[in-house]
Amino acid sequence: MRSKHILAAALSAHLTVAFAGTAPAAADPTLGTAIMSASVNPDGTNASGNGTGVVESTYDSSTKQYVVKFNRSLAGCVNTASSGSTGVIVSTRVYAYAGTLAVNLVNYAGTPVTGDFQVIVFCAR
Repeated sequence: MRSKHILAAALSAHLTVAFAGTAPAAADPTLGTAIMSASVNPDGTNASGNGTGVVESTYDSSTKQYVVKFNRSLAGCVNTASSGSTGVIVSTRVYAYAGTLAVNLVNYAGTPVTGDFQVIVFCAR
């Protein structure tokens, strides 16, 4: 019985020494996520945003499409958007040119509609 207590004490002392001190630094300090967001009014104007910044947001009535421009490339980023309106489906597409996100709002019948929406974009730093 005594040998079990001695073994437990020795193991405990070893673990205390092994885990004492500061936590190790990240392997690569450049890792991380840049988060950008925008809240857009039904008329296409920018209600608010954060991150590296929304340059502008607009609504094009001829294409029935909202355009949100950020001040950095969206290549390799992921995004999601949602609407504050009931019965509205939101889809997004990154344009081929840097920093531009197209947002379409449609009702359940597939007819384009206007409305407010929020978008969030996650990019590697």
